[in-house]
Amino acid sequence: MYATNENELSDFTLNVANLAAIAKLSAPYDSFLSSVKRDYSAHIEEVDFTDVNYNYSSLDSWIQKRTSNKVEKVFDQPPDSDTRIFLFNAIHFKDKWLIPFDDGATMLRAFYNENGAKKEVPTIFVRDVFNYADLPSMQIQIIELPYLNNVSFGIIYPYSRDGLSNVLQSLRANKFASITKKMKKIELELYMPKMKLDSSLDLKYELCELGMCDAFTRTADFSRISNESLFVSEAKHRCFLTIDESGSEATAVTAFKLYPRSMFFGPTIHIDHPFAFIIRDLVNGVHLFFGVVKNF
Repeated sequence: MYATNENELSDFTLNVANLAAIAKLSAPYDSFLSSVKRDYSAHIEEVDFTDVNYNYSSLDSWIQKRTSNKVEKVFDQPPDSDTRIFLFNAIHFKDKWLIPFDDGATMLRAFYNENGAKKEVPTIFVRDVFNYADLPSMQIQIIELPYLNNVSFGIIYPYSRDGLSNVLQSLRANKFASITKKMKKIELELYMPKMKLDSSLDLKYELCELGMCDAFTRTADFSRISNESLFVSEAKHRCFLTIDESGSEATAVTAFKLYPRSMFFGPTIHIDHPFAFIIRDLVNGVHLFFGVVKNF
């Protein structure tokens, strides 16, 4: 769970909402409740998981407010009656491009899904100077698109249509921050699908990979939370992300950037098959999002 950061400007939104629903029977210690609220700005609520008719509307209202109504319900279905702790994390991010895409150039273009199926999807276009690297050793191209508020959208684009899985394996051994040092500013043309991403993840596997497997078993030690024998039954994460032209007010600016073809010598990149992306806070060096796009 991340500390809550709520920033609602006209062009920028970064809301991180943390929620802990704890069974009433667990009787959590006041020290634990204070620590979670102080360190993670989390909302904590005691609920009766044993009541099949329990009204979770207060939790739903809280999460709706924190995510600009992107998340309507905390629970897709009522949790098991023996649930003692339920952790929920949701992130809502929105920002405008520092260099907007050409609003008048959006058109349908082919995208090849993970299974090879071809689909026509709305695709946005921009020609400008961006950070870019071509890395044959990793079989990828990297393009970094800056947002207005010291945040960037990094595209990790495999050479081949079926190369994403190998790229993800390589990234585990190569930190993205070190890879970005190989980027240089060049003029390029970029065609990228418009996206509205809505993902719901069960974090059990990811947390187990980080060494927290015991937290989900009856051998868990949460003695600093309550005198009852507790374990985490579920940990959920929701993420919403919109990628579009984001900046039609910049039409006058893009007008003089429509150069004759003979004046352009940089690469043209068509994002037309599965790729990964990283959204980074450039000031603090924090990765806000890491995701993959495989299908439309």
